[in-house]
Amino acid sequence: HETGRLSEAEPIYQRSLAVAEAGNELGEVGRVLISMSILDYDRRDFSAARDKLNRSTLAFRRLERDILPGQIYSSLANIAMNDGRLSEAEDNVLLALGSVRAVGDRRNEALILNNYGYLRRLQGRFKEALVLHEQSLALRRELGDRVGQGRILGMLSTLYDRDGRHQEARD
Repeated sequence: HETGRLSEAEPIYQRSLAVAEAGNELGEVGRVLISMSILDYDRRDFSAARDKLNRSTLAFRRLERDILPGQIYSSLANIAMNDGRLSEAEDNVLLALGSVRAVGDRRNEALILNNYGYLRRLQGRFKEALVLHEQSLALRRELGDRVGQGRILGMLSTLYDRDGRHQEARD
C-alpha cells in the first residue's frame, strides 16, 4: 500500500481481516479496517472508506475503548474535506487530535496538525494554517521524520509564496 501497489495490498488486507475476525481479535479487526479504509480513500472510493471506518469504530466500541484511534477521525476528516463539508472535517480533526494526544502518539499528531493546517487553508484562514503547519514541522523535526518534513515544507512554501515571502518559499 505504502509503495502505491494498491491492487497487491487489497488481498493482503482481506486475508489479515479474515484472520483477525476468525480469532475474534477486535483490536486487529479495527486496525485492519482502518488500513483498508485508507486504501479505499486512495482509490477515491469514499463510500467504501466510510463503511470500513464505521465497521472499525464498531469493533473498537465492542472492546469498550474510551478512546478510539485518531486515525478513524482523521480519515473521516479527510473524506469530509474532499466532499467540501469543512465544519464536519473540523469536528473530526479535533477529535483526532484529542485521541492521539491522549495516547501520546506524536507521529500521528504531526500528521493531523498538518491536515488541520490544510483544512484552515481550505477555509481561507491562512495565518492559522501557517501556525499549524509550523507546529507539525517542529514535531516532525523532533521525531526525525524527513519525509513528513518534506511534505510540510511544500505546504509552507505555498503559504509563504501567497504572502509574498518568495525567498522563504524558495528556501
